[in-house]
Amino acid sequence: MREAADDFKGLCTDHNMHGKEIDMKKTRTEGRLLKTIPALMIGLTIAFVAGSLVYINLGRFTSRRSIDGLEETAGKVADITIPENTRVYALGEATHGNAEFQELKLSVFKKLVEEDNYKVFGIEECFGPGLKIDMYIQGRLEGVTSEDLVKEMGCTIYHTSDIAAVIDYMKEYNTNVADEEKLHFYGFDMQGLSGYEIDFLADTVERLTEGSNLRDEMLGYVEAVRAIKADDFKVTRDNKETLLSEYNSLKDFLTEQNTDDDYDINMSIHTLDIAIGLMIYYDKEVEYADKYNFRDRTMAENVKWYDEILERKGQRGILVTAHNGHVACYADDEQVTFGGNLRKLYKDQLYIVGTEYYYTVDNINDHSYYSYEYTRRNHKFCSTDVVAYQAKNYDDGAFFLDYDKVSENTELYDIISNPNIVGGVGEGYMPDNDFCQDNQRDKMVMKDCYDGVVYYYSVNPIEVLD
Repeated sequence: MREAADDFKGLCTDHNMHGKEIDMKKTRTEGRLLKTIPALMIGLTIAFVAGSLVYINLGRFTSRRSIDGLEETAGKVADITIPENTRVYALGEATHGNAEFQELKLSVFKKLVEEDNYKVFGIEECFGPGLKIDMYIQGRLEGVTSEDLVKEMGCTIYHTSDIAAVIDYMKEYNTNVADEEKLHFYGFDMQGLSGYEIDFLADTVERLTEGSNLRDEMLGYVEAVRAIKADDFKVTRDNKETLLSEYNSLKDFLTEQNTDDDYDINMSIHTLDIAIGLMIYYDKEVEYADKYNFRDRTMAENVKWYDEILERKGQRGILVTAHNGHVACYADDEQVTFGGNLRKLYKDQLYIVGTEYYYTVDNINDHSYYSYEYTRRNHKFCSTDVVAYQAKNYDDGAFFLDYDKVSENTELYDIISNPNIVGGVGEGYMPDNDFCQDNQRDKMVMKDCYDGVVYYYSVNPIEVLD
């Protein structure tokens, strides 16, 4: 019995020792896991960060090389020429926040005016601020300066001394020419109305209806425009039809009075056209993609409207300036850009020049990230565009490339004729702009979108006037 008990005790002891060994192994395993998991997490984090940095910067390394076909093709920016039959010259900007692109507007416009007798400077800005600037350069508005006027423009990106310089040039030019040869400033965008052009419309109607029994009726229609503007163009199905009927009645009246192609009447009619368009643009039932297409189509139609005025006067020549994304000639089943619509209207009478950078310090709207207040800050981007990288070897760090002159048997031709990564910064910064190249670059066939491009190695931020 005692021997049996001893044997049993021995078995229990062996079992306890075995259990302790298992517990010790388990503890050691858990200890290793506790050490391994954090190390693994740290390792994965380092790998992710390293991979992200490689992904973000890979294009910078692969684009820093020379390409053949450029030396015999690239020209000076000052030597840009256009085909003789061109009626509309579209100039894009790769960002809205770089000074070089704004300076280019003036240098190109001067060349077009002085060498090709162009008459109109058009800008991606709403009609009202453009009309007020035009009245100033015509000598019909006093007590303000060009800097005052740019500060009233709806787009803060134009509150700069560079755009003020465009206005100063046009006003000075107009002091030395006859009325029929004067330059005009035109905002061809359609995203809003200001009080200025509605007041302009009211003044025109008052002049035309003086002593007429139609006075009260027509001025009532003007106030209907003012009221719907004050209500942010929110309309119901019922009052939309009523408003359209009133606006068209006023248009018909103005058209009947416009026997001499009067400037004031033309601008007043255009104000009504924009009001009608805004009721469509701000209709909540219209999808975003449809709004985008409607805007770009309307901008092209606005340019055509002004060009027809020039044509009736025996003149030609409109420079239109907007973001690259608008002026690029692009069209498919879902989207047609401003440039694509212009190409449909003008075919070979349109000449499109884009701009491109390699490095940019871009002054950009970033209120959507930092706060709900409107703020602008400088952010750095790299396009990784191998063609733009070549600009570092040219005078002033820039060159112009006429795509029609690029030889087909060169690497350069292959690059511009196939999908290539280029800069595509819009107006609105988010942190993922720095990590996701799709948010600040585009992949596109440049030769399909532009007739030529001005390439810069490095561009600097605009300085917005206080």
